[in-house]
Amino acid sequence: MIFYYSVTEKSKVYADILGKILGRNLYRLESAMDDATGKAFFIKGVWKALINADVPVLNMPTADNFSDDEIYLCSPIWAGKPAPPVKYFLRNAPLAGKTVNMLCVSGSGFDSHKNNTEKFLQTLDCKIGKVHIFASHATDAETAEEHIKELML
Repeated sequence: MIFYYSVTEKSKVYADILGKILGRNLYRLESAMDDATGKAFFIKGVWKALINADVPVLNMPTADNFSDDEIYLCSPIWAGKPAPPVKYFLRNAPLAGKTVNMLCVSGSGFDSHKNNTEKFLQTLDCKIGKVHIFASHATDAETAEEHIKELML
């Protein structure tokens, strides 16, 4: 299973490509913030990320969705960190003993985004797998697929 959170559909594009490569189904995480739009969404999302607040996932997957030993998660980066609903998901999912791989989508590929994501994963009861940040502005699907194969597999 590949879990993903995407309000603007940028993370979904990467989740679709990863799902195709790995032959895995996708599970879209949803939060109460998803219906906000424009500036209201941006301000709310960045604020929640800056204060390190959790935003609950409304459709938290059941334990049977975690049967694989390796979990893949696609997440946007907000204010330099994984989006608050993704952090909520990771804190509340049954990840003990599982390897968590994260493909994060950001407007830029700063090393600090990767470092922040890995530091957060270190606070959880899981094994840290591959963590990569993909800058999403100018990447076509074919290039994204090549990069995902090279970095994530």
